[in-house]
Amino acid sequence: MATAAIKTRKALTNLTESVFQNAREVEVSNTEKRRVAYQLTSNLPLQMLLYFNIIYAPFWVITMGVCLDIKFDDLVVEWKVAILATYGIMLILETTRLYLGYAGNLEERVPELAGFWLLTTVLQLPFGLVSVALPTLKVLPLEWTVAVGLLVFIFLEIIFGFIALKNLSRQQVLRFHLEHMGDELAQNIAGTG
Repeated sequence: MATAAIKTRKALTNLTESVFQNAREVEVSNTEKRRVAYQLTSNLPLQMLLYFNIIYAPFWVITMGVCLDIKFDDLVVEWKVAILATYGIMLILETTRLYLGYAGNLEERVPELAGFWLLTTVLQLPFGLVSVALPTLKVLPLEWTVAVGLLVFIFLEIIFGFIALKNLSRQQVLRFHLEHMGDELAQNIAGTG
């Protein structure tokens, strides 16, 4: 009786392996996918840039304020309004941008990281370039130096932010597909699918 059960098991195993040749390989690759899907994908270079940018931001604000105070009386009224609006927008954008970068990178949230990258690329970069390159603004040497430092942060954050966003979105898609496939497999095993 025991030998008949062993022979039947071997026959079923051989039949299963011949019909489902890649069954063991699929299990290994699914295990590997699951391991990869739940790895952290925070970008360390981006996080370091954000950390140092947060430390640099108060110095940037203070320096820009002092330089604006020094040259404010020499500017035409239209430029006074434009510079105050530009610096006000840059200050609000900088705090929002750095918050979104931290939240998006550390908490692995694609919308926040995409918002950070878009604010950096579409708004903060042009405002930073205008504040440095426009000759009618009478840019002071200290102001130029501090603004170039911020622009270096911005350029590097655009590069590393794009890399982080690409990796994070790929990881989120993989997680979604694994969770979706996991639900389908559970339904098939239960016999409801």
